[in-house]
Amino acid sequence: MSLELSVQYDFRGELLPVAERSQCTLIREADCLLVTVEAPCWDDPAPPGPAGSTAELWQHSVFELFILGRSGRYLELELSPAGHHWLLELETWRQRIRTDIECDYQVLAPSPGGARWRGAARLAGGLLPAPPWRLSACAVWGAGAHRRYAMAHPTGGERPDFHQLAAFGEAITL
Repeated sequence: MSLELSVQYDFRGELLPVAERSQCTLIREADCLLVTVEAPCWDDPAPPGPAGSTAELWQHSVFELFILGRSGRYLELELSPAGHHWLLELETWRQRIRTDIECDYQVLAPSPGGARWRGAARLAGGLLPAPPWRLSACAVWGAGAHRRYAMAHPTGGERPDFHQLAAFGEAITL
């Protein structure tokens, strides 16, 4: 089974230009969840250090996927176009349980013309919260006054908050 999730609004609910939109596809396999992302190539510097697991990746340009299970436990997967990633487990609102979870992530070939990037992550089935799931996705890029926040399910307000329950879609089973 598969599901597509589009990040096409800013956090206030304004529709983004087509070139700024991102897409995420989730495919449930027997022993894992395959997550593929297609997003714009943001003109931002890569995080310092080699590609791989990188804490606090949200401080850089990143695509994020949140998977909330019925118990309130959720995963946050952060992916960068430079090959950095971070997978962490939380419960309730922003309460970190584990921050050192490994996942298999690779950046795939950029689109013709280099305007977009694709990445694929594989999450082991044992890491996934109990279904049904509620999903959220966002993209963050730019710096300072030019920082942009895009969401699949915009929440409005003065500041973006990807962790609030309103940012998650309806319950689904994959």
